[in-house]
Amino acid sequence: MLVVLKDTDREVGREAARIVASAVRSNPQIVLGLATGSTPLGMYEELIALHRSGSLDFSKATSFNLDEYLGLTRDDPQSFHYFMHSNFFSHVISLRRKFTFRMVESAPIILLTVKPTNAR
Repeated sequence: MLVVLKDTDREVGREAARIVASAVRSNPQIVLGLATGSTPLGMYEELIALHRSGSLDFSKATSFNLDEYLGLTRDDPQSFHYFMHSNFFSHVISLRRKFTFRMVESAPIILLTVKPTNAR
């Protein structure tokens, strides 16, 4: 496991974007699992800047939102898709909509029960 320590949020975003950009350049058909929330925002800003400068191409990449609220449409301001569109997808034109995926609002609910074991 790689652990990287940085002093500021900006430095964390820049380093995370460097790692993702390197992976995209190494494998243009990469499948990315993308998270929402404030933590990855700096990374998305840096990836957008790299894309706009012409030094990063997402045209062959695929992305999946890692999670979604059940029952919300993609256009609901509370949905993770809306968040990703506002903060990343709409700025990265080469990441085509047909290659961005999210859980559908009609997805079945699957409940898993884990039976605890005594592992002594």
